[in-house]
Amino acid sequence: MIKRFKIIAACVLSAAMLFQILIITAFAADCTLNLSTSSGYAGDSITISGNCDPNEWITVKAGDSDGNIVYIKPVLSANDGKYSTGLIVPDIDAGMLTIIAGSGSNVANIDFTVKKTSSHEGDGNDDSAVNNEESSKEIEIVNSGGETISGTIEETEDGYDITIGGDDFSKITGGSVKIAAPYVEVTFDETAAEYISKQAGSGNVVLSIINAGVSGLSDEAQALIGDSPAYEFILNAGGSDLSSFGGGLAYVSIPYTLADDEEIKRIVIYYISDAGGLMVMTDSIYDGASKNVKFSTGHFSVYAVGYNDISFDDVSNSNWFYDAVTFCAAREITSGTGNNMFSPDMTLTRGQFITLLMRAYDIEADGDISGNFADAGHAYYTEYLAAAKRLGITKGLGNNMFAPEDEITRQDMFTLLYRALDVLEELPEADTSSSLSDFSDTDEISDYADDAMKTLVAAGIISGSDGKLMPMGNSTRAQMAQVIYNLLSSSYADLKH
Repeated sequence: MIKRFKIIAACVLSAAMLFQILIITAFAADCTLNLSTSSGYAGDSITISGNCDPNEWITVKAGDSDGNIVYIKPVLSANDGKYSTGLIVPDIDAGMLTIIAGSGSNVANIDFTVKKTSSHEGDGNDDSAVNNEESSKEIEIVNSGGETISGTIEETEDGYDITIGGDDFSKITGGSVKIAAPYVEVTFDETAAEYISKQAGSGNVVLSIINAGVSGLSDEAQALIGDSPAYEFILNAGGSDLSSFGGGLAYVSIPYTLADDEEIKRIVIYYISDAGGLMVMTDSIYDGASKNVKFSTGHFSVYAVGYNDISFDDVSNSNWFYDAVTFCAAREITSGTGNNMFSPDMTLTRGQFITLLMRAYDIEADGDISGNFADAGHAYYTEYLAAAKRLGITKGLGNNMFAPEDEITRQDMFTLLYRALDVLEELPEADTSSSLSDFSDTDEISDYADDAMKTLVAAGIISGSDGKLMPMGNSTRAQMAQVIYNLLSSSYADLKH
């Protein structure tokens, strides 16, 4: 079972409630780390501050004497490099905490002593009441039309609770709704927002964001996540937790600063199941401009930033398809062709394409293959092919045949892609002035592929070559990886944030 961290950053108490400030400074590279006191009791509030690179996400962590990370929070440094955050001392046995702050290899650390609680009891002060009162603040909620309402954000033992009145929430459900928490941003699309409002009625909408631990995961899983941020999201509407958003989606943005040796395309988001399993979110993407990892989900759970370092012997960073293949491999859309090879120049088969397509859009394979095509066999593509047939993504070639080992034509490839996007209600809108009339070989397009080619050309997904679309031509594995990469990396950019 996933162990939650037991502490969370707290607002700094008023001067009358603070301990006498004792500044202790440690240096490592350019970052500095200061604590407002060198020791304290469980439940005490301390201030962590210092200097680091300007306008950089600084990761602040606390580890106990057993090496467990009991607190982690990203903090954005100011223009002058200064940063500051609060920490409530966790309820642990007396001993030493190691506080660490920095970015990449530029970090500083310092020890903090947790005192025994017996001598601290009975002082007559109700610090918790003051903490609760001062930790509740107003937060602005905005929709895609620019309309705003107010909610409250309150620090809990291990995260934040953002509370919005149901009547107020209903006023801004005419579009997507964005909630910008201190270190995580969540945007509900219009479908999700309307569903949440309906479930809440006049009751409250409460979004809980909780710092989550990964100590219960396997060594392999912990290696993929490391000490990167991990959060649990819980949404309550009208007193009941919501397991989904009525067919809508939530778009989540988590701050993350790349380490010196990390590549953008290998940064992913993992969904952590109750059993501790990891599932990569195929649409997760790192935005270098905002230094955030972004992804979408139809339900809330525990999610963590990870680094999935998969490479192939026949793909180098000098290849035009390097970014696309790296992106797809890190998201486990493709696992290569064996012997650590990707075979970028190999012509794509129909079975390979349907597998890549279903994985790219996180469409689950069917365990029941009784209604599958007659030639589906028992291969890596079999269960994906069964799901594609059931959903109407493919109708086959006739006589209940699919021909999975045959090379796929471009028009069949784009027809399958079009149908999958249609099923997912993600068909792209026209984004260019291009049309089929721009190409000289449109007479070669079969009737069944006409709508698909027309839509994808207008959206800029198909560009052709030398004035031709080559509908009867074939595609390589590298070309297909590039198409999937272009689609997934642009899908988040199209969100109405």
